[in-house]
Amino acid sequence: MLSKDRGPLMVRWSSTPVSYIIMNGYGSWSNTTDSDRMEGNTPGSNRTGGYRPESDRMDGHMSSSDSRYIDNGDRDSNGSVVSLDSQGKKKSFGRVIERFAEKTSMQGVPYINVAKLRVAKIIWTFLLIGAIAMMVLHLYYLGNQFFQWPKSTTIELGFSNLQLPAITVCNVNIIRNSKLRDHPDSSLDSLRALTTAVDPTQLDPTQTGAYTGNQGQGTGTGTGTGTGTGTGTAPGGLGQTGKRRKRAVQTYKDINLADYKKQQTAQKDTSVGPRDAVSDIEATFTDLYMDVDRDTRVSIGHTIDNMLVSCAFNGQTCYPDNFTLIQTPTYGNCYTIQSPKFVSKQSGPSTGLKLTLYVDNQDYIKGITQGHGARVTLHNPGTIPDPSELGFFVSTAFETDIGLKLVDIYRSGKPYGECTDGASFEQRYRKKYTQQACLNACIEEAMLSRCGCYELRMQELFYMAGITTERFCNTTAELDCQAIIQEELEQKTLKCDCPNPCSETVYGKTFSTRQWPTEDYSTVLVQAICETDNRTADCKHLAAITDKAELSKNFLKLVIYYEDLNYERIEETPEIETAQFASDVGGAIGLWIGLSMLSMFEVVQLLIELCGYGASKCKANDAKKERARRKRQQRRLRNRQNEYFRRYGLEDDKARHGMNGVPPAFRARHEMNGMPPDNREDYNLPNHSMNGFKEMDGYTVYKGHSQTSSERGLRY
Repeated sequence: MLSKDRGPLMVRWSSTPVSYIIMNGYGSWSNTTDSDRMEGNTPGSNRTGGYRPESDRMDGHMSSSDSRYIDNGDRDSNGSVVSLDSQGKKKSFGRVIERFAEKTSMQGVPYINVAKLRVAKIIWTFLLIGAIAMMVLHLYYLGNQFFQWPKSTTIELGFSNLQLPAITVCNVNIIRNSKLRDHPDSSLDSLRALTTAVDPTQLDPTQTGAYTGNQGQGTGTGTGTGTGTGTGTAPGGLGQTGKRRKRAVQTYKDINLADYKKQQTAQKDTSVGPRDAVSDIEATFTDLYMDVDRDTRVSIGHTIDNMLVSCAFNGQTCYPDNFTLIQTPTYGNCYTIQSPKFVSKQSGPSTGLKLTLYVDNQDYIKGITQGHGARVTLHNPGTIPDPSELGFFVSTAFETDIGLKLVDIYRSGKPYGECTDGASFEQRYRKKYTQQACLNACIEEAMLSRCGCYELRMQELFYMAGITTERFCNTTAELDCQAIIQEELEQKTLKCDCPNPCSETVYGKTFSTRQWPTEDYSTVLVQAICETDNRTADCKHLAAITDKAELSKNFLKLVIYYEDLNYERIEETPEIETAQFASDVGGAIGLWIGLSMLSMFEVVQLLIELCGYGASKCKANDAKKERARRKRQQRRLRNRQNEYFRRYGLEDDKARHGMNGVPPAFRARHEMNGMPPDNREDYNLPNHSMNGFKEMDGYTVYKGHSQTSSERGLRY
């Protein structure tokens, strides 16, 4: 009546006569009729209600498609499939490591594997662990040293033809007094008023004295900060005695600068001491000067045609057209000469650049210009000159020789150091990058973002870059904001990302001077100016000077040359190259555990095999858990099925339920076809899907038996 095997049971009800079709776990079916059950003649059973013997587990009803239930592989004691290695041995973590120890070229490991004595194994194990520990320490030291990114500086000497630097010259007198006085532009009124107020002749101390006489000659005495007597001429009355009127302004401190320009209200730094009056006057003068239109500033300053007496490089004449105008807030009109043709092929003054300049001493701004001469700046070609920060003075009445020594500097960038190629700066300002120019630009960018305007002193930078739409600071609030930023810069609280350039050329300088010109040569210089067109006023002024020493103060000579054509190349290089670091690492590993590059791949293969075996082990454990879950489910199903058949499928079922053996609950609704009742859940029969059945046109077909969808049997 009932066939049972290791697999779960499947029960279906067939049409009359009532029969039970039981499917075992391997897909074989057994069919029993009512008479068979009464007589105990169930297939595969030797007694009533018995089960098929183990030998009849697979009968002719099993199809080839059911072979998936049969596993011919080896299994361990837990039922898991056993994995074998290439030698046919059972694979395990220990076996994987053992195979590695048998074949590896790593020092020490084979001795641990083949040692017969336990003491020898322990000794070799400790030796290997110690060697690995020392290797790790050695590698840590090497890595720590390498990742500090140390660098070394190398100095090389070379010899080559050398190009002269760009040379910028400025007259220290920012404005020609005659041009300022005669210019009709009203924007110069404040500047004219300030220069008049600071004229030293207007700042004499209080003078008192009695003078008598007619309208003509007279004598008198005067006292100042010191006492003294003197004679002179003074207009007098008709025998009257009087006292000289006290001047309205005695010193620079008495000048009210607010009368000339709107002053900032921000408190200036006085931590060292009170503000110097001369410095405040110079700052006010510069602000008034920069308030004037650029073209006007250029017109009232010195021109290269007026300044240049002679120019020659290596004996070849150069002209004013070879100079480029640079407008600066401190020195007014400056002029730069640079050319790729200025290449020195020999050393010495005779092959350098010689400039003779006329500084026009009689036309200087009194009280503002405090000396005579020129400001000279040597810088890389294509860069922005900054005479106020990087220049040096050249005195009149002297010849100044400057011997150059070229030094090329190459810095390492990240991670070894901080430097920049200046590409973004060059793109914005159309000039090569320098650190000083970057700092100036940083200040202006900070002012633009916080104050909404630029400082007037940076106007020339924007002019060279072609930026003409920016607004410059002028209101009191903007000037206060500007002063705050300047103070932050001085206190190093303003952050500017201006590293050194990665490639830079600097010029070492050696100065030597001599008195120049001689009295005879002064006459030659005056003649050269008088022969120049449009120099009548200068010619008359120089011709009127009879004192040759005074005449020489209007001229200076500048000679710039290379002392020799040797140059220095200073270069930063990594102290530990990447290839050297790799070599050190390989040496440390080989020293302590004897691994070569190929041996390292042996270790890599070991790790891969261990990971692969671990993954397969986890997968096998998951499969084992799944099999255990299915077995528990099968036992639950089998218990429920046995409970059902104990009630309806035993020998005395006719006596209990009538002649046809169908439970009373079946008789009402299933008397004709003997189908399982719809309320079979009441008998603990599960309602699972039948994987072995195929749905065709509303019928389920399996092994020649057919039933409608409502006749599907138990499944799992």
